[in-house]
Amino acid sequence: IESIDAASEQHRPLPSGAVIAVPGPLVATTVVRLLATMASGQVILPLDLALPDERRRAMIDQAGAVAIHDT
Repeated sequence: IESIDAASEQHRPLPSGAVIAVPGPLVATTVVRLLATMASGQVILPLDLALPDERRRAMIDQAGAVAIHDT
């Protein structure tokens, strides 16, 4: 799974319908990430940072997320 920033820097658009992991609490920056993801036609996978790393990794794998927003 790569970061959104890495894909953007390499000018590789993510396909419509791609699952994007969005970690973090619901604060202003997270809301902006959610809106940008939806506006781009991707699917949001919210990740609670309070969950163990193993559980978050399982969620990412099961959802088939192709990228993650950096925190």
